[in-house]
Amino acid sequence: MFSKSQLALFIGAVLAAPAVMAQTHVETTEVDEHMVVTGRDYGYKADTNTSAMRIEATQLETPGQVSIIDEQVIDEQRATTLGEVLRNDSSISEGGKGRNRETFFLRGFELDSGDSFLRDGKQHWSHYRQPIELLERVEVLKGPAGLLYGKSAPGGLINMVSKKRPMKLK
Repeated sequence: MFSKSQLALFIGAVLAAPAVMAQTHVETTEVDEHMVVTGRDYGYKADTNTSAMRIEATQLETPGQVSIIDEQVIDEQRATTLGEVLRNDSSISEGGKGRNRETFFLRGFELDSGDSFLRDGKQHWSHYRQPIELLERVEVLKGPAGLLYGKSAPGGLINMVSKKRPMKLK
């Protein structure tokens, strides 16, 4: 009657029929091709600096190496001294602390309290601790590019940029 191969083929077809029938039901889903995400970038990267060329320029347009520590970083760290702010730059090390005094080394060179600190781009005598509550950002200008401001340490200089008054008071 039936050979073994025909019987095996028949049993296989009977067992495979439900699996074939189950595969005929296909779900269709719609996928949006475009998704728009809006929001703010919460990174710490500053886009512009003012100390490297004495004009406001982007980091890409600046020929020297400048590190910028902005107000967001200062506020989130709850920094109270310039030394705490400057810990964010690996090229600066603290030289020592006195009662009212902080000294720093930038790229191994000690920063002179009379020549190596700027306040809004102007020479600033920084013998004593500086209040940082009114700073918008701190710019660290590294290397000999600091000679643009006159006498400075070979390691560079520090520019402390003050906050500006808003044009419209609330």
